[in-house]
Amino acid sequence: MEEEAVVISVQGENATVRIMRSGSCDGCSAKSTCGTGSSGEEKVTEALNPVGAAPGQRVIISIKPGVVLKASLIVYLLPILVLIGGAILGKEMATSMGNEAQSDFWAAVVGFSLMAIVFAVQWLWNKRASTAREYMPTIIKVA
Repeated sequence: MEEEAVVISVQGENATVRIMRSGSCDGCSAKSTCGTGSSGEEKVTEALNPVGAAPGQRVIISIKPGVVLKASLIVYLLPILVLIGGAILGKEMATSMGNEAQSDFWAAVVGFSLMAIVFAVQWLWNKRASTAREYMPTIIKVA
């Protein structure tokens, strides 16, 4: 995924860039959930600067597709799978203890409890990932 940006400042190997949303964001099905906003809006972020871009230069930044896929799976798919697995586990546990009448209640309790734990782990992961180099966009060329 590539976007055009303008370098605002440079700090060592990193650069602060202003990204202008492209028209391709308007046609994206995930635009409402990805946090990039709609076409014409700006976002300021940190990017790796291996090309040595200087403040004021227009650059092309890129995020590896595998990184986007990995993050999407962790954020969207993992909680759903844990909720479903927890519900099945809770129902089976209640049924095996002879509490068939309240098995739906225990399915909900276990499923949502495990999903809450996943959200807490995701929050911690996000704090680490926000500063990890592998998840940062990279300036690939000066435009």
